[in-house]
Amino acid sequence: MIGMCRALICDPFLPKKAFEGGEDIRYCIGDNQGCIDGWGSTSPGCVQNPAVGCEKEWARGPGKGSREEEVTVVGGGPGGMWAAKMAGRRAPGHLIDRNETLRQVLTAMKGRDGRVRSHHPERKGQVDKAGVTVRLGVEATCEQLLSEHPDV
Repeated sequence: MIGMCRALICDPFLPKKAFEGGEDIRYCIGDNQGCIDGWGSTSPGCVQNPAVGCEKEWARGPGKGSREEEVTVVGGGPGGMWAAKMAGRRAPGHLIDRNETLRQVLTAMKGRDGRVRSHHPERKGQVDKAGVTVRLGVEATCEQLLSEHPDV
């Protein structure tokens, strides 16, 4: 028997993902924000999984649009990749960035015990799995975006 608490708060599907190869696991970095500090508060959460405690409200995913809305996200940093992934789960999604590569970052946080914990989330693979069309080296001007007729 294996007991996991914070790991499952961070990624409720961790066992299934691990069984399937562990490619998309969202790892707990042990900073105790939300999962431990949030006990008894009205806003529980997790810095790695913002949906924790909001599952009912976020059941369809962030936003209130219909499933058919086509979304274009500008910017291939970590936030842009996350937004494109979530949008791509609901409808055709597009991610545009003026750089030639998507920008992944190393997440590092100092825990209460003074140790630095880090991980490197693989967002590019998640964007690809969501079926998002990625166009790099493209400057997103108003004219260019409007010519594509995105819904959002």
